[in-house]
Amino acid sequence: RGVTSGSPTHATDSSTARPEFSVSYFYCSSDIYTFCATATVLPPLPQGIAQPLQTVAVGAVTAIGEPPLDLAALQQDEARLVSAVVHHDWVLCELVQTMPLLPLRFGTQFSDVEQVRSHLQSQAEAYRAQLTALGDRVEICLKLATRPLRLVAPLPALKGRDYFQAKKQRLQQQTLTEAQQQTQLAQLRTALIRSYPQHQIEEDSVYLLIDRKAVGQLQDQQQYWQQKFPDCEVRISGVLPPYHFV
Repeated sequence: RGVTSGSPTHATDSSTARPEFSVSYFYCSSDIYTFCATATVLPPLPQGIAQPLQTVAVGAVTAIGEPPLDLAALQQDEARLVSAVVHHDWVLCELVQTMPLLPLRFGTQFSDVEQVRSHLQSQAEAYRAQLTALGDRVEICLKLATRPLRLVAPLPALKGRDYFQAKKQRLQQQTLTEAQQQTQLAQLRTALIRSYPQHQIEEDSVYLLIDRKAVGQLQDQQQYWQQKFPDCEVRISGVLPPYHFV
């Protein structure tokens, strides 16, 4: 998920100066997590997979990554690999709470710090443009689902033709209810994408790109959606990196 780039190793610490934009997480033979805007002071960085995170700043763009990480060894151990991928996502989610960023896929690596710098120099304008376009917007995931059907009372103690007729009517009612739920779900999805033009749809999830300050308003919207579409459920994620929009 996210932006891809060359290959990360050891990074220098620029905790007192970060670019006005930032990318996320690098591994040189380091692992690169993100690119972000350079700022005068970085917030505290979360812990990496095995080492503290470090930064490499070139002009207006900063790379945040982790010193040497042996991906080949991780790939030989499925449990450790899964844990590392999950931790990589966790780091990105922690970073995006305090800064706009361009998330990088797990395993984005550079051979050494100089290669990171060279990459940032050659791609500076592209990253600046992406970060400028992104602004202070974040990704939110809305999970949409229909509510479970209500349990119905057992069929009355009927026999023969009357029993089969009652069973048929119940199945017809259940089919009608399910169709009504799916219609509401489609209407809800349509209302969402009309309200939020910047969106991506994947199965039962709708991903939104919205201003960080507008995230709180989604809670009010959630109540409105639940009232207007009572047969549906809307679950809202926390703030996410813009995986689906960069």
